[in-house]
Amino acid sequence: MQYKTHLNFTHMLLPVVAALAVSACGGSSSSDAQPDPDPGQAAFSEELVSWQFVMPDAGQALCFDFDLGEETPCDGSNTWDFKVDSGQRGVSFWSNGGVSGNGDGAAFGMFDWDVLLQWDNATTDPASGADVSQHYFADSASSIFSEQPWYAYNLLGAHQLHPNYRVYLISTDPEDDGATQFALQVTGYYGGDSGTTSGNPSIRWVERSTPDAVQQASVDASSYTDWVYFSLLTGAPVADESADWHIAFRRSEIKLNGGASGDAGLAGALGLTPEGFYDENGEPVSETFTSTTPEQTLAALTSDQIEEPAQARDWTSDSEQSVLNPDYTGSYPQPLDYGWFTYYPTGDAASGIPAHGQTANTDSGALLRSGAGDSYARLRLAELNYADPADISSAQTWVFEFNVQPAPEAAR
Repeated sequence: MQYKTHLNFTHMLLPVVAALAVSACGGSSSSDAQPDPDPGQAAFSEELVSWQFVMPDAGQALCFDFDLGEETPCDGSNTWDFKVDSGQRGVSFWSNGGVSGNGDGAAFGMFDWDVLLQWDNATTDPASGADVSQHYFADSASSIFSEQPWYAYNLLGAHQLHPNYRVYLISTDPEDDGATQFALQVTGYYGGDSGTTSGNPSIRWVERSTPDAVQQASVDASSYTDWVYFSLLTGAPVADESADWHIAFRRSEIKLNGGASGDAGLAGALGLTPEGFYDENGEPVSETFTSTTPEQTLAALTSDQIEEPAQARDWTSDSEQSVLNPDYTGSYPQPLDYGWFTYYPTGDAASGIPAHGQTANTDSGALLRSGAGDSYARLRLAELNYADPADISSAQTWVFEFNVQPAPEAAR
């Protein structure tokens, strides 16, 4: 499978590799299995569906239904498929699923467009014939646990997750110096009745005002769809997200009750990474990962080397993320590649692009599952034009192009 190599996908692919790990190591079908062709499987239409719009003012969003080829309200239904949000800090893109909508939408990307054109349908890798439907991910919450991952994967060719015993700080209110604060480590990922079943994270933690009272628990978070909500005060799961909870688990994913994930105002920070787990280049040291035991790293939980954020703004609140919003690449003041478009901080005189201008990356694209969950599209940004090319404050017209793979019923 060929991804765009000039974009940084590390943080987005962590859930993917985790899913592959638990599939391969949990006794279910291998991620390399090649499914039998589905005779009812639809294919991408050759006809292009275009969505042309003028970028709205900051704080407003527009949505599109690619099955109908129509702009549609950004409401709580599953009828919209693709959202463009003109935020205060720039434009962003979202699917109708997860934290972004009530539908079953999800995305997979980004790719070189010429690679995507080789795909007959959105769920089968044309090179291997493998089913890639599990590589579609709904928009989700990004937390300190995904920004600073708690594990390394596939060390020495073993499709497993190995904890790095990092100490994460969790504050119930970063604005209040007297707020309750926890220190927490993830110490394992396998458990259940067999002791080896994936999706069973183990944690240990202390309330920092009583550092000698170490608590620990294991959580059955093996569901691919349901979160397990957990209270660090009671040391046990709670009924659901309407109860008082601090942290939640879904397989290898972890989120906190704050920011995009909840209303309680919690935030996290990386306090300490035990020595020896990563080399000078930031690469995992396999021997350390595979030989270290939880007992050997218990002291890190109350170490005097734990770094606490100096200011409230240095804590990390959960935020929304989508694979449709890859990290930019490039270094200011050089052009910055945002996947769908390139931003020119100082302009490009040779191309007539003024400072802070943007151009469409027509050679990039993504795969998108509809809000209804039964159709797909491959899409790219085909045009990005200014009403006055010399004036970046003039109206911007964007044009997205879609090849739609209709729902199987509609294709018959």
